[in-house]
Amino acid sequence: MGGVIFGIASLYPVLYFERALEASSCSADVVSVSCVLRRGDKCCEDQQLQYTFMSSIALFVADGSMLVFGEISDRLGPRMCYGVGASLAWLGMVLLGVGARVGSDACWYLATFAIGASGPGVFMGCLMLGEKYPELHGVISAVAASMWDASALVFMIFNGVYFATANAHERPVLGLDVIAFSWLGLTVPLGLLTLRVIPSLAEVHQLRGRGEGASDDQGDTRALIGAVDDSTDNTGSPPPSAGRGVPPTPTFASYFFRADTVLLLGFMSVMNLKSSLYITTFAEEAALLFPSSLAQALATTFNLAFPLGGFLTSVLEHLCLPLGSTECH
Repeated sequence: MGGVIFGIASLYPVLYFERALEASSCSADVVSVSCVLRRGDKCCEDQQLQYTFMSSIALFVADGSMLVFGEISDRLGPRMCYGVGASLAWLGMVLLGVGARVGSDACWYLATFAIGASGPGVFMGCLMLGEKYPELHGVISAVAASMWDASALVFMIFNGVYFATANAHERPVLGLDVIAFSWLGLTVPLGLLTLRVIPSLAEVHQLRGRGEGASDDQGDTRALIGAVDDSTDNTGSPPPSAGRGVPPTPTFASYFFRADTVLLLGFMSVMNLKSSLYITTFAEEAALLFPSSLAQALATTFNLAFPLGGFLTSVLEHLCLPLGSTECH
């Protein structure tokens, strides 16, 4: 569920067919005259601009919320991090189905926002399984990364199922609401099972405590090194940290409003706006440059490139990990 939002380009034809954001973007004359015959394609330019804006928000949140989920994982534990992320993903699918039924602009925006915001929580929660199974840490990292990328195929699956049962100008037998709710029926039980496996904050502390206990056999060596250091320092001056006290625990706001964080968020905003514009206009630009069949094939290849490329890269990384050399880096 983590990287579902990165496949949003595959959902655009479905949203066009569902007439999402159409009434608020296009005039009544345009809708009544031309849009009836253009199901599966944009009704007007303003509708496509709204899709770009909606995608930009969702893609930005997919990156920006990593900071929030990092705080949740550190302060409340990986299980809570995953639980919040999975809940947002499920809420997004519910709103996607509701939006298909009621046609509310707010539902479309909130659905993509929730799905985008959910990604880092799901990914980071699954990644922390490496704390529970340290001997499988490399495998878990590779699998989590590959699933993050491969989940971008979800909306392509939605697209295939949707148009497999759609006629030229009629609502398909399996509408977007049915597909979204069916997907929920599959992912909610699997998500709850995963939630039980992911360690809580108390379990993480316990596991790390065991790891520290296992390293106590190195204490004599450290003590010997410390004794040698003390014997070479006879000035009697206190260590640099003496008298300074324990520094206060940094707050979330102190992290968020740091200059480097603000600059990073600004960069991500511009980058995601560029990416969203490219995603929303690629199929149209390809149609202007190439025959329709070739343009469609290029658009499909474009939609497959990110999830399959990331998935195969993660598999290659997993195969290279046992080699224990720098040849794979």
